[in-house]
Amino acid sequence: MRTSTAALITIRAERERAVRELRRLDLAMGRLAADTMRSDEYATKSSLGRLLGYSHTHIANLIQAAEAEPVAEPLERVPVIDNAAAGDYVTSLGSRIVRSISAFESSDVLVQSGLDPRLFADDEDIRVPYMLWQLDSGDWVGVGTATVGYGGTGCDLSRDALTRAGVSPQVADEIVRWRFCDAIDIDDRQTWLTSTRWPVHSRGIPRALDDRMIVPFGDGLRSIRTFRDYPQPSRPEIDETGFYPSVTQETNLEAWLRFLDDTDALPEWAQGTRVARVFRNDDAAASDGFAARPLRSNWGSYGSAHPCVVIEQGMVQLWGFYHRPLDHTQYLPDEAYEVLDMANAYPATLIERDARQARPWARFLSAFVPQSDGLPDRVDISPNGTSALAYLPTAPITYVS
Repeated sequence: MRTSTAALITIRAERERAVRELRRLDLAMGRLAADTMRSDEYATKSSLGRLLGYSHTHIANLIQAAEAEPVAEPLERVPVIDNAAAGDYVTSLGSRIVRSISAFESSDVLVQSGLDPRLFADDEDIRVPYMLWQLDSGDWVGVGTATVGYGGTGCDLSRDALTRAGVSPQVADEIVRWRFCDAIDIDDRQTWLTSTRWPVHSRGIPRALDDRMIVPFGDGLRSIRTFRDYPQPSRPEIDETGFYPSVTQETNLEAWLRFLDDTDALPEWAQGTRVARVFRNDDAAASDGFAARPLRSNWGSYGSAHPCVVIEQGMVQLWGFYHRPLDHTQYLPDEAYEVLDMANAYPATLIERDARQARPWARFLSAFVPQSDGLPDRVDISPNGTSALAYLPTAPITYVS
């Protein structure tokens, strides 16, 4: 099993690297073909095709791909290998673990690692394991079907995986007993960060859609929750024993905004100008592709929900779902305005409009005579007043609470 597992993972990694390299070469060829046709009046797609051994249609496709909006290079996903096989894989490579991150809450593993969430994408789901190793080669390996922080089979599997990878039984026992453990240097206990309380981070795992990361939030999502999402029995807000999850200091939205605001430490995938789009009604959001569909269950499901505010930065989009205001003179619900203010993206157009509508005479007239405020069903918000969202979804996300 050791040899076959290592061979399969190695071949997959080689294939992904080959795909990225072929993509890079195709784009370079397309750019060069386009430059040649611009600088040489005698160059045609057919003549370039004959030179390269391609059809003129293939040359046209290469040029079109090169001139289109840049496409993100495919990411080489972190391999996630089940328990003992993960340990066998490491030893078969002749490698050793230099860092181990494990947690009872998988989002703690993701945030602590600082890795691009899309490295763990599986369709819409971003499936992060409860244990993640960094090897002396710099590569990362996830440990599937293994857990930490309690006495059970999952912890036994984690312990077995660690020892199979060459970690001493004493160190493996110490790692597995914590609800959160970042063994920054697995050989130096002084570097470890540990906690019995969980989660330790407020920022949750996003959804994956195309090449983007979607963070849904807001009370409006409750309307599409299914039976499995009903509230759990009451529990203490802070549980130092770690038996129950503890309430973190921030909401998921606040944690994501704080992360996106930290421009000095942002990874490349979260860098970029912050822009937003707000929607007056569900029809406008739906026509632009913004929709969240509920999980299906034996108890039935509700209709899709549509955000009234979308904030974009880099490859991240925050989708805010709130109930539409009962006051038809109000463009957005109060909660949406609060989010825009938190995100430093409050639109001047709506500020001026709200100030006018707040005047007593205007409110009195609106109660009897429907009036148009002259605003469209969607408003783009950006620092220069002209930029818009770079990404419009091609399909709904599936909401998971």
